[in-house]
Amino acid sequence: MVLLDECKIVPNPLIEVRKIEKWEDAFRMHIFEAAGEPWETDVVKMALEKSNTLFFVAYIDGCPVGMTRAHTKDGVCRVDYLLVATEHRKKGVGRAIMQTFAKYCMKNKIENCFLWPDGESAERIYYEAGFRLVEVKIAGRACFVN
Repeated sequence: MVLLDECKIVPNPLIEVRKIEKWEDAFRMHIFEAAGEPWETDVVKMALEKSNTLFFVAYIDGCPVGMTRAHTKDGVCRVDYLLVATEHRKKGVGRAIMQTFAKYCMKNKIENCFLWPDGESAERIYYEAGFRLVEVKIAGRACFVN
C-alpha cells in the first residue's frame, strides 16, 4: 500500500501521539511486552540510533500504549511496524498513530511512503490514513506492495 490519498482519520482526543527521538525503557513494558512481542524491543532500540528512523508513540494518560516505526532512504519511506498493547486495542490507538504519521509525511513532503499490511484490521487503518493498494507482489511470507 502506498500513501496516496488524504487521511480520513479523526483521532480519539484522549490519545496523544509524539514523534520520538530516543528510546525510553517504559516502551518495552507498556508497549512491546504488553502486546506480547518483547523481541522487537532490541530492533527498535537499534533503529533509533539511525538518523533515518521515524518513531511515533501513542500515549493514554501519559502512559505509552502503541507505536509505529518507519525508515526513510533516498526520498522513500517504509513503515516497518505498527504495534498496540493488547489491552488498548480497539480504542483508536492505531488510527491515532497512523493519522499523525500520515500528516507528518505530507507536511515533510515524503511522497513515496509504503507498507505491508498484516491483517484486515491494520489494512483498514492504513486505508483510512490514506494508503492505497497499488500492486501486490508475493514475496514468501511478506507481501510487497509497490
